[in-house]
Amino acid sequence: MHYRRKRYTLLVSLLGISGVCHAQSISRPTFEIDLDFRSRIAAVGRSRTALYSGSLRMNAPLAPGLRLEVYGTRKYHNFLPAQAALQKDWGAQQLQVGVVRVPFGIYDSRETYASGLIDYPMPRLDYGLNSVNWGVPGVQWTGGNARWQLEAATFEGRAYGEWGNLNNLGGSAFRLQTYARDLILGASYWDGYLDTNFRRNRRGPIHLSGLDMRYTRPHLLLRGEYLFGTLNGSQMHGWYLDAYYHLPKYAKWTLVARLEELKPGSSLPLGKQVTLGCRYTADPRWIFAVNWRRNNGSSFYPHSWTPYAGRGGDLFFQVYRKIRF
Repeated sequence: MHYRRKRYTLLVSLLGISGVCHAQSISRPTFEIDLDFRSRIAAVGRSRTALYSGSLRMNAPLAPGLRLEVYGTRKYHNFLPAQAALQKDWGAQQLQVGVVRVPFGIYDSRETYASGLIDYPMPRLDYGLNSVNWGVPGVQWTGGNARWQLEAATFEGRAYGEWGNLNNLGGSAFRLQTYARDLILGASYWDGYLDTNFRRNRRGPIHLSGLDMRYTRPHLLLRGEYLFGTLNGSQMHGWYLDAYYHLPKYAKWTLVARLEELKPGSSLPLGKQVTLGCRYTADPRWIFAVNWRRNNGSSFYPHSWTPYAGRGGDLFFQVYRKIRF
């Protein structure tokens, strides 16, 4: 209850700052609410239809080159701020202070709602509360030029995860990115610790590396990552490859696919999954998606958050609604 009060106090304080900025007529803050409705037709287990999550985005300019950015998701009865930071811009350089996103890899959970791939990649988020995507109090700097970009951050404190979880997290991370025509290549490293809720006062070390790529051609996008190293004391490795193909004669339709594997510990089984689907963009406010997914979940490792899909696979449906004001 104590941490819930702290989260609500943080949100109210940030919204209050944006109200002052509006009163001073510096610039009008912008807001966006994303509603994610999902339905699972399960081959094994229980089918379910519900509002999966609701997300809030706020961008409030405070002064020239200075703004407040907030992005958070209400999930499992908690509001989780993945980002709630003051940002200062100097040309191509940025400095963020507050709740920042750990700069590891190209993946941003905010893209998932409109990507057509309904689930998150297993190597980043699946294994219990040991995850790669976090919002955590810290400082982050971004800079570069036409050929290179560097993100670096140091952080410490209560971290906010994708699954409605709160863990203690600390350390530093960076990502270096370069461009070569249609190809973006990146390398990441994270050194620190993670103290999960079910392992109180047992800080597991993190020495995690990652390689990522994004390849773009007309109508085609390929995106993938390979992660390896120590995550919360366990030797893990995993990879995924996403594919998006926009049908040339049917601009509102996109075909999507993903291959992925995760081995969260050296003595644990290998999890595998394949996803096929499509997305229909009715307009910028309404997006519909369907995915067929099959995995070897019957032999998954303990603490997996990906449900077993059965031999015939599962069907997932998504309706995404965006509201801006």
